[in-house]
Amino acid sequence: MKKNQIKYTCLLVVILVFSGCTDFLTEKPVDFRSSVNSFKDKESVYSGVLGLYQLYTDLYIHKTTPFIGELGTDESIASANQAGLSAIYRYSLTSNDLYVLPDWYAIHYKLISSCNSLIDRVNTNFPAPDQDILRMLGEAKALRAWAYFRLVQTFGPVPLVTKEMMSDIDWNVGRAPVKDIYAQIVTDLTEATVTGVLPATKDAKDPIRISNYVAKAMLGKVYLTMASTKETGIVDDLLSKISRSDWGYSKITETPKELYQKAEEVLTDIKNNAGISLEPDYRKLFVAEYKNQFAENMWELQASDGKATANPNRGFYFLYNYGIAVGNSMVTAYNAIWQKYVMFAPALMLRGMQTINNQVVYVGGYEESDKRKPWVLSGGRMVTDAQNVAHPQYWRAIYNVGTKVFQPIDKAGKSVANQEGTWSTDTWFYTCVTKFRFYLDKPLDELTSYTDVNSLPLNFTVIRYADVLLMLAEASMKANDGIATDLTAECMNLVRSRSRNENNPLAYDELPLYDKATLTFENILNERKLELCFENVRWFDLARTGKLLEKYNLAIPAAANNQTTHPVITDTKHYLYPIPQSQIEVSLNKTDMFQNYGY
Repeated sequence: MKKNQIKYTCLLVVILVFSGCTDFLTEKPVDFRSSVNSFKDKESVYSGVLGLYQLYTDLYIHKTTPFIGELGTDESIASANQAGLSAIYRYSLTSNDLYVLPDWYAIHYKLISSCNSLIDRVNTNFPAPDQDILRMLGEAKALRAWAYFRLVQTFGPVPLVTKEMMSDIDWNVGRAPVKDIYAQIVTDLTEATVTGVLPATKDAKDPIRISNYVAKAMLGKVYLTMASTKETGIVDDLLSKISRSDWGYSKITETPKELYQKAEEVLTDIKNNAGISLEPDYRKLFVAEYKNQFAENMWELQASDGKATANPNRGFYFLYNYGIAVGNSMVTAYNAIWQKYVMFAPALMLRGMQTINNQVVYVGGYEESDKRKPWVLSGGRMVTDAQNVAHPQYWRAIYNVGTKVFQPIDKAGKSVANQEGTWSTDTWFYTCVTKFRFYLDKPLDELTSYTDVNSLPLNFTVIRYADVLLMLAEASMKANDGIATDLTAECMNLVRSRSRNENNPLAYDELPLYDKATLTFENILNERKLELCFENVRWFDLARTGKLLEKYNLAIPAAANNQTTHPVITDTKHYLYPIPQSQIEVSLNKTDMFQNYGY
């Protein structure tokens, strides 16, 4: 007991040391600079590594930052009552934004700075590291790589700092070319994935700690992103518009095909050797009572137990917005259907094959025989465009929970009629997300013992095995010059087979297994949306593949094209976010600390 108290006391000290920051280069452990004795024993290194994981978890704790990877796509719509989230959704964030972008930028650099300090100190203090120390160094390198990966995806060139700063801040550090950022990312992940550095399986004692195959999944995603972003050339075009052609993906040595081949190789290794399979019941992956129980959830950030008295404010704000709250889902949060934090999906997510102008077309949503549909999207909210603009607080809604229909009362005390049968192209229809829940089988409106929304008990999964399979399907196709292979079809069908409700007679017609002869990249991209929706993946997928504007705009019905509330986006500048202006202003390197095009 005493040992555990010491362990968590050390962890708290490290977390406190790692927190409290201003600009990114000052976000470093203060005691690292003042104490030559830090990280001289395994216990302190271990506590420091757990502190690194907590820093990354902070991205998802009561912050809007993770919505950068989710909103502004074809699967998520922000509530009109949330100005910050609506700004991400509408692409109206500017370089002078004071909340979202500075947090995203600062927290990642806070993690990087802390990783640098730990790595440098441990390398100095342990010249002949044993297995435990090698593992913790590998974890720090993988986390540093992941932080840089997220930054380069959202901003393009960013400052590259890999050493602990022992003196005053060097404000001459400017942005570094994309190829240099990726070189560091690949180096870190390659070193972390050396056999024997990280364990092969999830740590039962500390399940947040990454395994060898999690680091390999990171590396596979990195290669896939390098390949597809270089292939589209959109980021390079944006950089060329500000005379920075040499700073883009074109300067990465490998060709897109070579990078796809590297992605295929590392992802195949996971498939063949990790011993992981898909959890048969898709629903359980997103239920609080089953956290840390399934190998498919390869890397789970750890939440509190959901009680206000234990680890308060350690719940995932991101998940709170996408389903889970006071009831078994967001449907009855605070008994208010207009609860301002509710997030939505566009109507097309509910629709598969549709007849339009006498032609049967697939519009990109769930088929009726898809088992994921009633779990992920169990309710709807309907509103005309005029109502949306004038009275967002009076949106009409109908929630279906199993066979029970809820007809909520509007604020005037009048019953809202069921308008489920009145969908039309002139109606702007939202569907409520119910993917993340407390319990598997309880009704969505059943109250739970979890009354503190800031301490939600559900973990957030960063890397899932289904994602690995779908990345491998894509890499295999692209490495084969865009032609599907047997491996492409196999990976796609593993995911599709689980999603198919075989008790539904339409299942084999609506969701036939993929044939490699007809399988397309569009199939893969859409399957990624249906399988991984609301898991902070979609924006990165659409940005790297050059599909961001196309998919975002297609999700908006023509009648709802309102440039204030639901704008059509045509400027490719949105493939990169603006560098926070505050960082540019304090920099002494005005040449290399430049702003992205269009901001």
